[in-house]
Amino acid sequence: MSGDGKLAGRTDEEDPNVRLLLESAAQLADSAQRLQRVSDLLPTDEDFHYYTNFVEFCEPIKRVESRVLQLFSRISSLRCIPRAPALPSDTDDLSDWLVDIQDEVLEQVDSAFDLYKTERASQGLPPPENDAFMYQNTRRKRRRAIAMKDIKTVLPDGGVVSMQAEKCPIPFHVWSIPRPQDKFDVPVDNSNTPFRHPRRILGASCNIESDIPVHPLQFFTRCLEAIQKGLRLII
Repeated sequence: MSGDGKLAGRTDEEDPNVRLLLESAAQLADSAQRLQRVSDLLPTDEDFHYYTNFVEFCEPIKRVESRVLQLFSRISSLRCIPRAPALPSDTDDLSDWLVDIQDEVLEQVDSAFDLYKTERASQGLPPPENDAFMYQNTRRKRRRAIAMKDIKTVLPDGGVVSMQAEKCPIPFHVWSIPRPQDKFDVPVDNSNTPFRHPRRILGASCNIESDIPVHPLQFFTRCLEAIQKGLRLII
């Protein structure tokens, strides 16, 4: 982190590079949470294709798409990511492109942590206790597991012994995917009550009066207004 030989005279919290990194990480986490809250208001799948028939929805979406493509173009041209793949022309390939960019950034972060630990060791300092510096690169472990797969050893008598590495257990739940029981908390009513359409239940979660009969077009306009408010937060 510091090449001037003054690393031994100050703690991690006093290092300006460490402070800048922590501040940037906090801002990035705040922006990611804000983006997640706003993106929950946007329709998906069939609902998204349905709303694209309306100009009030298409124009903000096009402006958001233009800004996102400009941001992706700036990311692909950053000098700090020299091995960044070229920005694809097809929008369907942007998801794979983002995964490659993320892997490249994580590789550089892992290299930076290794360099920092080496500098601390050369200065005679103990390993950092902060959890931020206890980064474990899962991609490196996965590559090692792949490299150890199907290892063949040739015996002196000409025989061949094949050894397979033990497969790592796959977790049942992926932390980045919300659990259904946490996302869909609609209470179950087993009493003899009339059927309520899921859109009415969604309207109740959006602070829409669900006990009063709502015309489908009126419900649609209210949902469209809620979506427009979410788009204004992005733009």
